[in-house]
Amino acid sequence: MVLKQNDETKNLCNNFLKDKRKPIPFISLYEHLIFQSYYLIFKEKDLYVYLKTDGLFKFSGNEKEIWDVNNKL
Repeated sequence: MVLKQNDETKNLCNNFLKDKRKPIPFISLYEHLIFQSYYLIFKEKDLYVYLKTDGLFKFSGNEKEIWDVNNKL
């Protein structure tokens, strides 16, 4: 499966974060997508910007370095 920045990707992120109580590192979310697909058409930064524009996902931490960002629903 090839993942693009679309609703399918948002649903995978949503399902992964749904039952988490504490914020998790953004890298864990990106790794989850890698394991769920054969290939990602987007980079980490692109996913971050894409999810940030959606009001459902909350981000915290040092947003200058994407690896220091935590996220939750």
